[in-house]
Amino acid sequence: MTRGDHGRGRPAPDEPVRTRRIDAVDVHGTVATATMTLSRGADTFTDIFLLVRADGSWRIVNKAYHRHT
Repeated sequence: MTRGDHGRGRPAPDEPVRTRRIDAVDVHGTVATATMTLSRGADTFTDIFLLVRADGSWRIVNKAYHRHT
């Protein structure tokens, strides 16, 4: 498995040890942001997603993240 394989519908090999928390969701009509905390072992990340509502469903159109040290 290469690094990018888990982004194509397959879980990451360490998926069972990851924890996630949705911190905030802000909706403004057809756009929204969602902030999530991901913990993976000693690593903690804050993910910020930009979503757009199109054709009746929400889609992630961009993601930024911060790795806490």
